[in-house]
Amino acid sequence: MHEHINKEIIEDVAIELGISPSFVEKDFYAVKILNELSEFYYENARLVFTGGTCLSKGYGLIKRFSEDIDFRVLTTVSFSRSSRKLLRQSVIDKLKQVKYIEVLEDTLEKKNESKFFSFYIKYPKNFDVDNSLRNDLKLEFTFEEVLLPTNNCEIESILAKYINDSAKTRMECVAPTEIAANKFSALMWRTDINDRNKKSEVKEYDATIMRHLHDLAALESLIMNPSFINGVQQSFGVDKGRGGSNREISLLEFADKTLNKLKTDKLYSKEYKNFVDALSYAKEDETISFTSALSAFERIVRFIRSN
Repeated sequence: MHEHINKEIIEDVAIELGISPSFVEKDFYAVKILNELSEFYYENARLVFTGGTCLSKGYGLIKRFSEDIDFRVLTTVSFSRSSRKLLRQSVIDKLKQVKYIEVLEDTLEKKNESKFFSFYIKYPKNFDVDNSLRNDLKLEFTFEEVLLPTNNCEIESILAKYINDSAKTRMECVAPTEIAANKFSALMWRTDINDRNKKSEVKEYDATIMRHLHDLAALESLIMNPSFINGVQQSFGVDKGRGGSNREISLLEFADKTLNKLKTDKLYSKEYKNFVDALSYAKEDETISFTSALSAFERIVRFIRSN
């Protein structure tokens, strides 16, 4: 895989696809990081790719740019807090050896006795970053087992289809149904903590959660099965109370509350346009509008209720 790519190639591909060159550039470095972590070895532990970027790069199930890189850390033995800390440092040390990128260690965030950690990575920029993108790449790691069998998927950058990039990356990936279940729960609790009058004070609210709504709609036909419902129940149990969200509410009550909030708060439509539509590379007849995504979410809620 190319270590660095020149500006002209990025511009040519961006013109070909009709997208901002900053998207292509960021995608290249995201896959470069995935390539490095696909070779990460740690005794009694392994990294498994998950989240929206996995749905896009690993499975090709969504057609939008997804800039966060999420991983589950699966362990074969119980890891103590100090053991989790050592693994975290090992991940950081590996990425610090990669040319052209910089681990921003001052952005390191740790939660839940180091069962979760995240940090940002700075990458070279030949282009102004689009307003719909974060300035840097965010990596998140969670020590959590999977519910469904994982899949080994091929990963490649957008550029790989246009240049002679013979190196292919393969990564173990969380099943799409399980990723969707996590997104369903995250959409509920993150919407619940959104107070428009206090949003700037709520650290965990992020307008990019509209990407969860889009992704659930894109996966609708794939996830209408008992495994999805089981996954939602599991995720809902884990996420109860997160960010100060309602701890007492039932799953169906929470789903209905979320649906109502998405329907009545008109700003969600604007956030969807800014953080989903702006990052879509789908053909015009394949795009998922906010209205369509909301209808899909309503059908998914109805499916959960009937089962």
